[in-house]
Amino acid sequence: LDWFYNRSYEDHRQLMAVMNYRQAFNADLQLEYHLAYHQTRYRWLRPQTLNPLEFRINEFADDGHIEAKAIATWKPSQSHTVAAGTEVRYQPFQSRRRIENGADLAAFNADWTTSTHALMLEDQWQFSDTTTSFAGFRLDKHDYTRWYFSPRLALVHELNEHDRLKAIAARSLRRPMEILMLLD
Repeated sequence: LDWFYNRSYEDHRQLMAVMNYRQAFNADLQLEYHLAYHQTRYRWLRPQTLNPLEFRINEFADDGHIEAKAIATWKPSQSHTVAAGTEVRYQPFQSRRRIENGADLAAFNADWTTSTHALMLEDQWQFSDTTTSFAGFRLDKHDYTRWYFSPRLALVHELNEHDRLKAIAARSLRRPMEILMLLD
């Protein structure tokens, strides 16, 4: 994918809109909602030489995503909090490559979409004013992958107002970029 990484873009535009809302049912139970839209538009102009011809190729790419999250937080006691949630993400992609003032190069036109679904659960215990434990997991499913399971355990101790000591054991799987999964 050298053509993807070894170029500089001439134009880059970005649009983002985010909306968050917190709904409290009582002092111990609340729901948080998150809705976001993000779009990035790129345009590259690359000079090409194919002796004796010289021409320029315009490349256009649009990517973005719409995501929605909902997280419920329940506080069964003063020192115990449980959170559970879900997330969905839809990502449309569009890419075009054309000769300047010419026709599209069909081999490089691509319109495709991906979606991701996730579930999460976290249990938090505060043992004292300075020590808190966390246990949780996240399940992710992407169009091009199987379910990913990411567990996490953490113990956080507050040394003073500015310093914390953290011990964390986690397993996290980072999926490849969408373009690499599409090509695979």
